[in-house]
Amino acid sequence: MRRLPRLVSPQAPTFVGYPPSNPAPTIAPMPIRASTSHSKPHPGMSFVTMTTRDRKPIFQTSRLAELFIETLLHYRTRGHFKLHAFLVMPDRVHLLLTPQVESLDQTISLLQNGSAERIEPGDVPNSDSTTLWEPHYAAHPIPNLRNLETLRTYLHYTPVRTHLAAAPELYPYSSAHSAKYKVAPLPSTTFITEKAS
Repeated sequence: MRRLPRLVSPQAPTFVGYPPSNPAPTIAPMPIRASTSHSKPHPGMSFVTMTTRDRKPIFQTSRLAELFIETLLHYRTRGHFKLHAFLVMPDRVHLLLTPQVESLDQTISLLQNGSAERIEPGDVPNSDSTTLWEPHYAAHPIPNLRNLETLRTYLHYTPVRTHLAAAPELYPYSSAHSAKYKVAPLPSTTFITEKAS
């Protein structure tokens, strides 16, 4: 198996990419809208994008990317949400999840605050628990299952399109990388809530 090449540094290891040997399939991106409030209790599945403050490439540092994934899996294990897919890019995080306890706003706040609190002073220059993330996130509710697999494929192929990996499974900070993440399966088609046109 080919591995993603890295630039190794004792203090701040980072990852770099290379042009893929096989281009990613062309998939039209899903429309994403800025979030103002997603306070409805127990909303359905959503495609969420959280961006680092000022688009700083915080998660190009391997340890910090892994730290966020640990935080994500911690809250998933405690039952706060079902995690269907995730992707950690240098300056943003994409999530396909279904909140189980809190509203979507509360779920994202939990992830942002929980990950920011684990960042040690000096890990990210000029960043703390209030400045690690942009104050708003983007979210796209998923009302039916027709495009869910397409959306998850689009998410997993993002590192390929941006030349960070030759294949989705070779990018280490994604649910496509390893079965150890045990993401939740997509819901049964029994639960389609929108009539097919």
